[in-house]
Amino acid sequence: MAKVSIDSLSLAEMKALMAELPRAIASKESEERSQFIREMEKEAAQRGIDLGSIIPTKSGAYRQSKPVAPKYRNPENPSETWSGRGRTPRWLAALEAKGKKRAAFAIK
Repeated sequence: MAKVSIDSLSLAEMKALMAELPRAIASKESEERSQFIREMEKEAAQRGIDLGSIIPTKSGAYRQSKPVAPKYRNPENPSETWSGRGRTPRWLAALEAKGKKRAAFAIK
């Protein structure tokens, strides 16, 4: 690794170096992380192991989620329900736009 003599740099050069470092560090970390993952995938494949089944991803793709019971029911079409999670369904949004309260559609 080349050694940089900080004492020989001007103030402007030091500031420029300081501004570049976070990006350079992040790039190097990403590169090393990717290389490590490739090595682990290769090792797992040689052993006949699916690496994804033992190491969860950040997105939680391997996390098992349990179904949530519905909390709201469409009075016009009882087969349409909503658990209260995620985006509000169109039927409920339309009823709320007409001034109805969400609690009126709660499943008791």
